[in-house]
Amino acid sequence: YIWLYSVNNALGLGAGGIPTSMFITTDGNVGIGTAAPGTNKLMVYGGSLYINSDQRQDTILKVYANAGVQGNKYLASFDTNGDYKFLFRDDGWGFADSGWTTPADYAEYFYSDDITLKPGELVCIAGENKIKRCNKDDVLIGVVSTKPGIVGIYADDITNAAEKYEKDSHWVKVGLMGQVPTNVSVGQGFIKAGDQLTLANNGTAVKGESPKTLLMIALENAKKDGKIRVLIK
Repeated sequence: YIWLYSVNNALGLGAGGIPTSMFITTDGNVGIGTAAPGTNKLMVYGGSLYINSDQRQDTILKVYANAGVQGNKYLASFDTNGDYKFLFRDDGWGFADSGWTTPADYAEYFYSDDITLKPGELVCIAGENKIKRCNKDDVLIGVVSTKPGIVGIYADDITNAAEKYEKDSHWVKVGLMGQVPTNVSVGQGFIKAGDQLTLANNGTAVKGESPKTLLMIALENAKKDGKIRVLIK
């Protein structure tokens, strides 16, 4: 049934009695599963909200942040006491009472003239704000990340920089801390879990005392050249 309330001209949709399938107030507030959306523009009760786009879109869900109003909570989860469990604010900050589960390493974007760098390769300083594939006597920065959990960016506008860097092969995600798949060589002996690793040529690591810039510890054995999991500290 479609109900029109003569007192306040509110519109309701339901199967009978008080309509609660959908309710639209005179303020334009919509309740789905409830006849009392209150001051919420959209309130969904007793179910989930599913958004699907069958066409490629730059953004599926957009939330406008008024530049004149700072600190608004745009996405949040809270309990029956109103205690927030996590929230995202309009200034880009996010908060949580517990933690996030992500892939294993922390990485940051670095610029390289070489667009052929591959995950697992060790990279070193190549000049001001640049990296390159490592050779033995270079200064180690990190390992090209395979699947970073967090990616840091040194920029004034992080979101714009992230979109730009993702499309530019010169910007490389480099693992700086955590568990990172790393190219190794057994040219200085077989590698055992727990061994320290150091620089070799062509972006690989070998058994040996780690350089001062990063401590690299093998987490897996290696009896031939290949890729193993390495802890970077």
